[in-house]
Amino acid sequence: EHSPVWNGQSLLQAVYGYAVEPIVRVPSHDASYIKKVLDSLILPGGILIPMVETKQQAQDIVEACRYPPTGTRGYAVPFVRSCKWGMPLVNNNDDDDSKRQDYLQKCQEDLLVAVQVESWRGVENINDIASVDGIDMIFLGPLDLSASLGKQGQWNDPD
Repeated sequence: EHSPVWNGQSLLQAVYGYAVEPIVRVPSHDASYIKKVLDSLILPGGILIPMVETKQQAQDIVEACRYPPTGTRGYAVPFVRSCKWGMPLVNNNDDDDSKRQDYLQKCQEDLLVAVQVESWRGVENINDIASVDGIDMIFLGPLDLSASLGKQGQWNDPD
């Protein structure tokens, strides 16, 4: 959101091979950003989505992160980086079907889905947002939150 250049895959390639679990912050909760990051993210890792204000937005985010039937994520395996370009899934035998199932399970279990609440409206709806199955973490964005209250950077204001 605040960077003039955004290339998530380059950043993910830079950390691959190190003992890190990257969390990528996308520019918005637009599903196309989410899906592009997920197609590049080799798990375990996470995605952080800014400016979430409603339960419906949180539900849409989780759907964008999940494959059908529980979501809307496009199934491009084995053509994307997230599955290591399909290398573990290359043959069509029973063992490979089990590898595909393992990959799909890993996509659900090893992906951290975090949302940022950065407005008063989001704070008002935070319990509803937290109730969405698949939201693993809520991050409060203090700068935008203070701005939404008309108190930019006034950390000691009693209101």
